[in-house]
Amino acid sequence: MEWRWARGSAGRWPRGDSRSPSAFPPASRAPASSSRPCASAAPAPGPSPAGESTLLADFREIVRTPAVLACWIATFFSTYAWGSLFAFFPLYARDQGISIAHTGLIFTAQAAANALFRIPVGSLQDRTGDRRPFILWGNALFGLFIALTGLMRRELPLYLLFAGVGGAMAATFTAVGAVLSESVTTRVRGLAMGGTTPASTAASWCPRPRWGS
Repeated sequence: MEWRWARGSAGRWPRGDSRSPSAFPPASRAPASSSRPCASAAPAPGPSPAGESTLLADFREIVRTPAVLACWIATFFSTYAWGSLFAFFPLYARDQGISIAHTGLIFTAQAAANALFRIPVGSLQDRTGDRRPFILWGNALFGLFIALTGLMRRELPLYLLFAGVGGAMAATFTAVGAVLSESVTTRVRGLAMGGTTPASTAASWCPRPRWGS
């Protein structure tokens, strides 16, 4: 039998033998990876965490916290009281001969006091550590100032009175936000604090008593 040396092979093969490397075409001798590329499979999504909670479950958790419900109720009634004063006062000021410009500036005094008093009141709450008195006394003073509105006839007393309203609101709502953040876990803190907005909106939608005739 005639033998020949196959170039690049490790040994000799008989001529015409089917096992000889020369008997196979070049394409068939190519590695399988070159003729059929390997496709990388996408990783399968992992299972969702076992402790993943839903919005309803989080809501049920926070409504079981008495401090959260108390803060929502305080927000509702405070907003309702302020909305009543806001709707009533322009008519009252007109009857007392107070100009529209002074009426607007009186409301500005309330807003400015509300903003400015939040910083010192918040610092005082942090030092005392007990925020409940600020909510209780803030709402009590708020109601007192609203009751005194009907006794004031001139601009200056009304400026001072509305500045007091702003300070009382600053004490109340600063304490409400702090109590909400401290009463629940971080996971549901945003939901608990966000509940004050529906409370305020519901208070705004509630009908007000008709003042005067």
